[in-house]
Amino acid sequence: MVASAAPALGSATRAAQAANKASTASRGGSSVSGSSQGGSSGAGSAASGSRGSSSRAGGGSSASSGKAYKAAKRRRTCKTCPDWRYEMGIRRLGGVPYVYQWHHLFVTAWNRGGTGIMPTFSAFPSNENGAAGLLGPLLGISQSDSSKTVEENYAPNENADGDFGFIKFTPFPDYYSPVGEYDPGNRFVTLLDTKENLTAKLTLASTAISARKIKYVPTGPNSNSFAMSVAERAGLPRKKPAGDAPGSGIKL
Repeated sequence: MVASAAPALGSATRAAQAANKASTASRGGSSVSGSSQGGSSGAGSAASGSRGSSSRAGGGSSASSGKAYKAAKRRRTCKTCPDWRYEMGIRRLGGVPYVYQWHHLFVTAWNRGGTGIMPTFSAFPSNENGAAGLLGPLLGISQSDSSKTVEENYAPNENADGDFGFIKFTPFPDYYSPVGEYDPGNRFVTLLDTKENLTAKLTLASTAISARKIKYVPTGPNSNSFAMSVAERAGLPRKKPAGDAPGSGIKL
């Protein structure tokens, strides 16, 4: 969705992007344990429950980031598990009570059987000042993704209201603080548990889509289109947790 991408719609977009940027700036932030997300199976639902013998504990405090961060990584590992777990994450961006909510999708590669590293693959609008308003997401929910066009090599007008620019790949190499893609309130569905490291394929797919400079539209194509397409290009299934995610049916 308009996730900035990984963001948000209007002010929600800018707030989410600011939070993600803050997490990048404070790598090694405060320690936090994420909520338990998903089971150990590859089921296509965002079921709650324990994640094997590991957890999504966060990094250490800024005062002792080194040792605490390494300890947190060890707590996220599971030596009896397959080396890698690939997930589709969903983050709530906003909504209108009792009417609708809109969400942002992203892909996570979790080295749960090794170092515990947890890179994410997200997209954001290249123009952070775009504003879709409240009706944009609702329109996206009511429209079929098959009816939406994909415009490549888009030249954005950053001074125009509502111009989000193009879809821009924004990687996060690992957990640093509990915001954005690493917010404990996010939900996940397991795409695959395997010994194979697919991070190179995910990176290649992400950069290839980003290089096309596809026009970012709040209702799609957007960050949701990006996440689902990146997963598919890397050989993972097109699955997502429950929740409105307009644009997720568009293949890029």
